[in-house]
Amino acid sequence: MERVNNILNNKLYKIYLDKNMEAEEGRRFCHHDMGHFLDVARLAMIFNLQQGLFVPEELIYAAALLHDIGRWKQY
Repeated sequence: MERVNNILNNKLYKIYLDKNMEAEEGRRFCHHDMGHFLDVARLAMIFNLQQGLFVPEELIYAAALLHDIGRWKQY
């Protein structure tokens, strides 16, 4: 999964992931961290299979990794 590895190894991605963690330090629920991103990917994979959408696994994981990466700006 080249796209996923490129995202995970991207310097800005790591910085923004840290910014999410800092912004949500006192938050009780739903941290936008790697656990959340992987949960979203797993749910999307289940939906993809159940609905017969045939979206490539790599695309689902890449989208899940990126879907909330800028959440720190909201705070």
